[in-house]
Amino acid sequence: MKFNDTVNKDYIKEMFIKYAKIQSNSTENNPGKTPSTPEQIELGKIIVHDLKALGVKEVEQDKNGYVIARIKGNTQAPTVAFISHLDTYHSTNGKGVEPIVHENYNGKDIVLPKEGTVIKVSDFPELKEKVGKTLISSSGDTLLGGDDKCGIAISMEVIKFLLNNTELKHGDVCFVFTPDEEIGHGAELLDLRKLNAVCAYTLDSEGFGTITNETFCANYMTVDIKGKDIHPGYAKNKMVNALRIASRFIEKLPTDKRPETTEERQGFLHPVKIEGGVSNVKINLLVRDFAVEGLKELQDIAQNIANNTQKEFQGSEITISIKEQYRNMRYELDKDPRVVEYAVKAMRACGVEPKMSVARGGTDGSRLSYRGLLTPDIPAGFYAFHSKMEWVCLEEMAENAKVIRHLISTWAS
Repeated sequence: MKFNDTVNKDYIKEMFIKYAKIQSNSTENNPGKTPSTPEQIELGKIIVHDLKALGVKEVEQDKNGYVIARIKGNTQAPTVAFISHLDTYHSTNGKGVEPIVHENYNGKDIVLPKEGTVIKVSDFPELKEKVGKTLISSSGDTLLGGDDKCGIAISMEVIKFLLNNTELKHGDVCFVFTPDEEIGHGAELLDLRKLNAVCAYTLDSEGFGTITNETFCANYMTVDIKGKDIHPGYAKNKMVNALRIASRFIEKLPTDKRPETTEERQGFLHPVKIEGGVSNVKINLLVRDFAVEGLKELQDIAQNIANNTQKEFQGSEITISIKEQYRNMRYELDKDPRVVEYAVKAMRACGVEPKMSVARGGTDGSRLSYRGLLTPDIPAGFYAFHSKMEWVCLEEMAENAKVIRHLISTWAS
C-alpha cells in the first residue's frame, strides 16, 4: 500500500519537550489509588486538550486517569491500539525537568550542567552510533522522562498524520495513555471494551529496531519462619532465633540465581523484604524465569533450602507460600502470530531488520495479553531510563513513528 510516510520530526521534538517538562512521577505510597499521583491526571488533561486541538473527535479521560483517543477508520479493517504511559519512574526526581537539545552529537561524553552528571560513552557504547544525530537529555539533576514521554510524543505525531492524510488506509486506531505503569498498575483498570481492538502495541522500550515479545513469568514467594523467644539471659539450649534462621536461609540462596549475577534468559530468586523479630520473621522474594517450568525449579530450590535450614535449627518451623503475579506474554502472543509478524513486516518496510527481545520484568503488555488484548512492545527511542543520565534520540523517535504508520497500514492490507 503506497502512502507518504514522511515524519514531522520537529513536531515530535516540540511535543516531547513540552511533556518532559511536566512532572508526572507515580508513587508506591498510595496503595489502592489510581492514579497514584494527581500530576498524572493533569498531564492527561493537557494531552486531551492537545488532541482536541488537533481535531480528534473521540477522546476522553476517565476517572482513573486513562486517556483514550479513537481515530476513525477510512476502510474496513481491524481496530488496533497503541499504548504509552503518563507516569515517570518514582524513585528519581522528575520535578523541574529542563530538557537540553544536543544537535549534531559529536560522539563524546556529554557533560550536563548540574550535579556533575556525565553521560559517558564508556557507560553507553550505543552513543557511538548516534554521531551527527540530535539527542535530548535533562540538565543532570532530574530524570528526563523519555520513558515514556517518547511514546506519547510519537503517538501525537502519528495522530496528527492520520488526521491530515487520507492516503493511508486504516481501520479504527486507538491511542491510549495509561497511569501508573512504573508501579505495575497501568493495565489493571483499562476498559478494553472501549477499545474493541484486535491487538495493541506498547511504545515503551529502549532504543530502536527491537520487538519485545517475551517477559518474565513471575511469582511472589513468602517465607514464614517461626522461632522460639525466651529471656536472653536464660536462653541456652532453649531460644530459636528466627532472625538467625532467616539470615541462614538467605545466605544459602544460590549465588548464580541472583539478579546481580544473571542476564538475558536467566531467572533468579530475589529477596526484597524482611521483617520480624526473634520469634517470627517473614521474607518476601521475587521468583522470575521465562518459563513456568523454570519458576517451579527455583521454587523447589527454595523449598529444599527451607527444609535443610529447618533441620539445622531444631524447634523452628519454615513454611513457603506462592502468589502468582504474571506470565510470559509469549504464551498468549503465539495464539495469533500476526500480532508480532505484522510488527516485523512494518519494520522491514522502513529498512530495519528487527531483533526479537525479551523483557527482564513485567510490562503492561504482559498483563493486557492475559486480559485478552495481545500486546507486544515496540521501541520509543529512549536510553538510560530511570536515571539522571537518561537521553533520547530524536531521529529514532521519528523512525519509530514511521514504523507505526506502516504497522497501521499492514493491519489494513
